[in-house]
Amino acid sequence: MTSHRSEGPDARPLRGLAGLAAMLLVACGGGQSPLADPSGGTPAEPWLQPVPKAQCAAGDRAETDVQGRVPLVDRVSGRSAQGYNCNLNLVGQFDNDGEGAA
Repeated sequence: MTSHRSEGPDARPLRGLAGLAAMLLVACGGGQSPLADPSGGTPAEPWLQPVPKAQCAAGDRAETDVQGRVPLVDRVSGRSAQGYNCNLNLVGQFDNDGEGAA
């Protein structure tokens, strides 16, 4: 008779963990792909195309190079110190003047 690790009293905690893992998997959506159609239809196709360049509003200070790259001309002219924005609007502001927690 061959002894297996999955048999005997030591296997009970492992079976309990396997059952718990199965319950969590079902509770979290059954392991469905994030691309799965929630209605049960065919899975949605992932977006495989490059995202088109944003069309900034008039008056925006858009980046002039690849996103995140600050060109030397912007640093020398001081333009980068003004910050960049594209389609951003200030919707609120709170000036705490350093008094207590905000």
